[in-house]
Amino acid sequence: MSRTKFHIIVFIVMWNFCAAQEFVNYTIKDGLPSNRIYRLTQDNEGFIWVITDKGMAKFNGREFKVFNTRNGLPTNDIWDLRVDAENRIWFFSKSTLLGYIENGKVHTFPNCQAGVVMFPASTNVYGNTLIVGNSGQWFYLENGCWKNLTFSEVQDTSKYHFKKLHKKAVQLAELPVFKEKSVTRFRNRDSIMVMLYNEGFSVINLLSGKIYEREFKKYASHQNPNFIRNHFVNDQIQITGFDFVGILDENFEMEKVVKIPPNLKAYFSMIDRSENIWCATFSRGIFMLPQVKRQCTYVLPHQKVDQLARVGKRIVANVYNKGFYEYDSLQKKFRPFITDKSFVFNAVYLDSLESSFFCSEKKTIQIANEAASRHQVDHFNKIGGVRSLVYLNGFLYGNISSGVIKIDPETFERIKTYDYYGVRDLLRFRDSLLLATSDGLKILSDGTITSVTLADNLLKKPILSLTKVTDSQFLVNTDGHGSYLTDLKEVSQLPNSEFLSVESAVANKDFIWLASESGILQYKKAGPDYQYTGTLNENDGLPSKKVNAILPVGDDLLVSTDDGVAILPRALYKQPQLLKIYVERALFNQSPIPASEPAMRYTTDNSVDFSIATIDFSSAQNQLSYRYRLLPIQKDWTTTTASNLNFSNLPPDKYALQLKTGNLMETANFTILPLWWQRPLAKAVFWLAGISLLGGMLFYFRNKEVSKKTAKITAQKKMAEYELYALRAQMNPHFVFNSLAAIQYYINNNDFETSEKYLVKFSKLIRQFFELSKESEIPLETEIKLLKNYLDIEKLRFKEKLDYQIHIDSTLNLPETTIPSMLLQPIVENAVNHGIFNKEKEGNINLYFRSIDEQEFMVEIMDDGVGFSNSRKKPNGKVNSSAVLENRIAVLNRSKQWEIQFFNAEAFPEKIDTGNITTFKIKKVR
Repeated sequence: MSRTKFHIIVFIVMWNFCAAQEFVNYTIKDGLPSNRIYRLTQDNEGFIWVITDKGMAKFNGREFKVFNTRNGLPTNDIWDLRVDAENRIWFFSKSTLLGYIENGKVHTFPNCQAGVVMFPASTNVYGNTLIVGNSGQWFYLENGCWKNLTFSEVQDTSKYHFKKLHKKAVQLAELPVFKEKSVTRFRNRDSIMVMLYNEGFSVINLLSGKIYEREFKKYASHQNPNFIRNHFVNDQIQITGFDFVGILDENFEMEKVVKIPPNLKAYFSMIDRSENIWCATFSRGIFMLPQVKRQCTYVLPHQKVDQLARVGKRIVANVYNKGFYEYDSLQKKFRPFITDKSFVFNAVYLDSLESSFFCSEKKTIQIANEAASRHQVDHFNKIGGVRSLVYLNGFLYGNISSGVIKIDPETFERIKTYDYYGVRDLLRFRDSLLLATSDGLKILSDGTITSVTLADNLLKKPILSLTKVTDSQFLVNTDGHGSYLTDLKEVSQLPNSEFLSVESAVANKDFIWLASESGILQYKKAGPDYQYTGTLNENDGLPSKKVNAILPVGDDLLVSTDDGVAILPRALYKQPQLLKIYVERALFNQSPIPASEPAMRYTTDNSVDFSIATIDFSSAQNQLSYRYRLLPIQKDWTTTTASNLNFSNLPPDKYALQLKTGNLMETANFTILPLWWQRPLAKAVFWLAGISLLGGMLFYFRNKEVSKKTAKITAQKKMAEYELYALRAQMNPHFVFNSLAAIQYYINNNDFETSEKYLVKFSKLIRQFFELSKESEIPLETEIKLLKNYLDIEKLRFKEKLDYQIHIDSTLNLPETTIPSMLLQPIVENAVNHGIFNKEKEGNINLYFRSIDEQEFMVEIMDDGVGFSNSRKKPNGKVNSSAVLENRIAVLNRSKQWEIQFFNAEAFPEKIDTGNITTFKIKKVR
């Protein structure tokens, strides 16, 4: 075979391979600044860079970081870009400013002649020197501006090299071989120049003068492709144009030619270092074909395909609402075989009857005599809804929605029905009929369906399907419990299948594949057991990780999903798509850490934050698990999936944050500089001063401790005094005298019942006073009972002149809510003796207990008496109960155990008897 013919075959194969593949489309919805893409490339780290008419974008596989005039670009309409050896991303446009992006920052440089617009139609790289321009003007960067390059000057080596090579290029362009061709553009890297024209391209070694001529008709299906470009990327030369891209080998032949589907309308394409294909379009953004999907073929796209089965010599797929399709293994396509708009179930071939059966919701079709002429029998009128068929002991058995039916294979008449709801699959095993049901493994024997009993009842789980492995073993595939291998004596679960729903399985020689909602689990026989070898999912080319069925065909695996069928090579080759783990953003006290000088002055309570990202072009990007450590304070590695790391209160030192995943490792260095007083000399001075002051400090702290203890004792003594004052105020002689006088009054009037009742309540109240005076806090329920007893006594004393009501919020938990002991009684007593007592008519007192939240409640004591101002008395030198209460509340608040607010106000300011309302807000600090 000639070399030319070889490349033509490669091209055609790649075209057919690529036409049935699924591209990922990135648009402005995914973060691109525009859907009009001019060009794209890959930098030395692995990032994909895109230039558009609305700015540039840097892509790591997850998100686009956009650069535009807001970030410092001179214009958003960028035409070209180059990556140099230092990984600077040079951008070019028709502008007075040109420059590059480095470490996320835009650097621009003007023309040395102010106001002169540069038009870099060609970009040329010589070592680290970049020379841009066109046939009329050339510019190079020097001293912060773009200087015009004149060929009469003698400059340094790189510019002299360019002039020498440029002169050589001009001479070569005059050769007859180029005179006949219309050169569209050229680019070079050092001494290698690529010259493009409509019919092909030439690679010129400007040092040796050797020319390599290539014609597109040798590689492409048409002779003059449009939008031809050459691309220096990843130490390769790539040639691209409308709907194709290829890589030049060491002899500058275009190998690995990939044909892009014309419907994408891609005019510039690139193969990245992981062998993914990237395509630029004028209006539809970027299309990307993952490397692993380049090996896959996708058929019946966006169709729900449940089962794949080998039926006689056929391979059949059942397509929802369409029927059964037959597979052409040469063309790798499915073609309609039996059209059926109802639910289609299983297709099986029964050797004993030399027939294939195709089961659906409405009919069962039998195709007999496959070797001779095709004979099709439609059993629709006799029976429908059979999901699968098994031949055993001269009869057919099929599972339907309500159980299992026994069928005459000659007449297809139903002989008997075995009622049992939830039968999902049938398997003939050792001349027995096994049933996969929603409540475990069953067996049909002697006309009865019974459970299969095994050790530990391992198979009493909802079962989706049964798969024969050998004549002595089969698989039980469950719903949510994985797959089990059994011979009806022993049971073992396939490793890594725990908690998975396994729709179906297939066994082929020494291999087992499970179809689950998490992809395809693969196993290889190792001795008597099967060893787990891995899982295939979207990263391996599957259109969905939920797999319905698998079928090995030659060197391929056919995989059915709810989104069509994928054809994968069994020996799948995968290029690593995780290229880099890196620190995307680093902050010190919320301010960016500069990449060039990562050194910061120490501050107290400092915080260092890192955002961790990856360059990952996997189809399904799962949460990344990686390890990290911060040297020198962390010696051991920590595993995490967090995208943000935080370190606080770091002392001055030199630090290195190390990140590691697989074979990838990244280190971010930064320094926290000490303040003047943290330097060694200052520390020595502090040590000397500290030693000299140590004695004085010890003496000072000792005195301070003694003072604190003294203050605590004083506070406790004061609290006890205020509690005593409160008790005395509550038990003032005036109250006792009045109470005893009232009792005497009832006795003198021979009202012994009332006097006895009064005396009982009075004695009970006195006992409560003395008991509760010992407690610092009591339940709110007890405090309310105390107030009720007190008011009952006063009501007896005042007869009909006093009435009271107590209102309690239903949400208050009275037994669990506490209150300082006898806090409210002095206010209630004031309301009686100073408010109601001085009133000519009868008076009322209302007590309200309301909940604020779980820790705080409110108490309101309201009377309609004469009011505080009308009952005010001159000071008499005695301790006032209100003053005692206020001092007591102040002490309670200083204790930090209570937060109590206390307010007084007139209840009815518009009336003569203004009354009084006292409000407490009480919160127990926990």
